[in-house]
Amino acid sequence: MSATNQQRAEEWFNRADHDLLVAESSLRAPRIAAGVVCHLCQQCAEKYLKGFLTSHTTPFRRTHDLTALLLTRVSLDGALNAVQYAANALTVYAFAGRYPDVPGQFPTVIRAQQTLAHPRAIRTAVRASLKLA
Repeated sequence: MSATNQQRAEEWFNRADHDLLVAESSLRAPRIAAGVVCHLCQQCAEKYLKGFLTSHTTPFRRTHDLTALLLTRVSLDGALNAVQYAANALTVYAFAGRYPDVPGQFPTVIRAQQTLAHPRAIRTAVRASLKLA
């Protein structure tokens, strides 16, 4: 990975880590906005996948569809296939819970707590693939 690609990927990862930090912190608040937590989880995973593609100089279209982003990288690292379920589960939260006219159930606090496992799994898989601490 070139220095420029590495730097751009790290920018994606830093922003993703901030999304995850806010999601985790929000779950400790007296009032929990479960839909926002789920959206931040989706955003974290999206940024990790886009950072991964950036590190490999692989172009990607502007999308919130994590499954599509995973398909873009299939040839880059088969080990990331293990996070396919997480990507599928998170994609809906790009919009669900944010807009009243988007079909789907508004996430509960329990769902938000469970959803945190998905961006963590994607983060771990991407960082392991790129041999990052």
